[in-house]
Amino acid sequence: SHGGREMERRTVRSVKATRTVMANKTSLMLSALLSCLALCRSVGPVVPDSLRLRGGTGIDAPPSSACIKVYSENAQGYDTWFEEAYFPGIIGAEFTSVERAMESFFPERSPLRVLEVGMGTGRFCLHLKKRFPEHEMLGVEPAEGMRKLCLENFKKHNQTVQLLECAAEDLDGCSQQVGEKVDCALFVTVFGFLKDHDKAVRNVHAVLSPTGCVLVAFIDKTTAWGKDYFLMTKEDKFYTDGTCVVHLAEVVEVFQRNGFDLVEDACYQTLMNYNETKLDLDFVEDEEEALKVERGYGDGMWSVLCFRPRS
Repeated sequence: SHGGREMERRTVRSVKATRTVMANKTSLMLSALLSCLALCRSVGPVVPDSLRLRGGTGIDAPPSSACIKVYSENAQGYDTWFEEAYFPGIIGAEFTSVERAMESFFPERSPLRVLEVGMGTGRFCLHLKKRFPEHEMLGVEPAEGMRKLCLENFKKHNQTVQLLECAAEDLDGCSQQVGEKVDCALFVTVFGFLKDHDKAVRNVHAVLSPTGCVLVAFIDKTTAWGKDYFLMTKEDKFYTDGTCVVHLAEVVEVFQRNGFDLVEDACYQTLMNYNETKLDLDFVEDEEEALKVERGYGDGMWSVLCFRPRS
């Protein structure tokens, strides 16, 4: 009928308008994040080849002191894109992937001590604390501005966290403050920023329970979407090296050579089925399919890898 066709046209227009708004928000989020990354790269020299991981696939972190300064001074701007410019479906899928990895490795859900390395403003850890209130949350974060906002965010939501002024590479000097061994350590989109990956992983190994695990969440450069994300940061003069994008094989290599084994059944991924046309919400034919969380890795742009200490 005419009325039915008109309603269908209105629905299509509404959907298109909604997608446009969401795409704009996603673009704002990407711009904010990549601007922070660009600042990190611009305030210090490029890391020498001797400090890069083998293969040259993108894990070439900026100087720690420069990056810490930038994130400390721009903490509020970094935090804002979670509230104003981040497409809820994307962050929800990322949260869920970390939750499922944790639940897969710890099916009993008994109270755990969870340490987030590079806690930032605390968004991921705060979400996990609300999701698993029985867990004790600890964090290390070297940027003063980020620590301040993190504590404010936890207080705002009536949650508690033990937060230490420390970088992953210096965690060996903070072990007494960490106290008892932790059950789970998290690296959420920080792996590409580490100056010394091997030392950071060894330090985490030292404070981790023999029966615990490390969860590493990152943008996977080996996927179609990850490759385009990386190229987008490479092509713009402000985004030079695409530090935020990490090669999955190199993450595995670093952990394996420092006493860890990959736990296949506790690895999860999301943000899939990218059609390689453009990096906004029109990138997929089926958004629900793209945002679903699946066990495994290598297909989704967002990967969560699980590692356990080698016995």
